[in-house]
Amino acid sequence: MGNLRSLLLFSPVILFRAIWKGKYRQGWGERFLGRGGRRTSTNPAIWLHAVSVGEVLILRTLLPPLREQLPGCEIWISTTTHTGHAVACEKYP
Repeated sequence: MGNLRSLLLFSPVILFRAIWKGKYRQGWGERFLGRGGRRTSTNPAIWLHAVSVGEVLILRTLLPPLREQLPGCEIWISTTTHTGHAVACEKYP
């Protein structure tokens, strides 16, 4: 219940930043409307969430062993920031 109150309290701030400053604008469809990628297979999947660009970049050391040990497993990457998303798309198409 506390998280819902926090969201309601800070939603005007987020909306202001999205409209006037352009911050947080990108990715609303994925975050709030479920318009992200869709799985088309029934293979097992691992979801890795990276908050910062540094965490996106550190995935370079984690992905090769995961792919080697779990060859049929899909690996999904999500990020929190616009910059992190751009780096993830560039490094891991």
